[in-house]
Amino acid sequence: MPDIRNPFFTEVARGAEDMAAANGEAIVICNTDWLLSDERRALEALARQRVRGIIINPAGEDERYLEWLSDRGIALVLLDHRRSAGHVSSVVVDDVLGGRLAGEHLLELGHRRIALVNGPISIPQCEDRRLGLLEAMSAAGLDQERDLIEIEVEAMDAPSGLAAVEELFAELAP
Repeated sequence: MPDIRNPFFTEVARGAEDMAAANGEAIVICNTDWLLSDERRALEALARQRVRGIIINPAGEDERYLEWLSDRGIALVLLDHRRSAGHVSSVVVDDVLGGRLAGEHLLELGHRRIALVNGPISIPQCEDRRLGLLEAMSAAGLDQERDLIEIEVEAMDAPSGLAAVEELFAELAP
């Protein structure tokens, strides 16, 4: 996992652990902090331990190590990561739908000016969430230029989001 402190990964770990326990298995969690070197070290250690399978949210774009793991008979599932590797299963979140549902919820509550605290648009999930929100706003007749405040944070963690919201509220305060 890239960052076990992220609630998304914590929930995934809990679900994996519950399913593994129900099948008489156990899980090992490796935290990589989004560092390729830590990810490779963890994957090599898991391969040495002859694990049966790995659920991974890869830190990089190099797919060769996926083949290296598959060649060793290790089952792989990519988590919330789109890859071109056809031989590897993946599970992804529908981030466009998530963004649209979040936007629709805010609109149903009567909000007409919306702030989006988001990670870098270069991350596909961040772009997809933004697109979903824009779909909801457009369907409600809102104008992106006038009604959307966008705040991009580098780190996608709670402290960065909190700092962005505090800065926004400070700017909007009379």
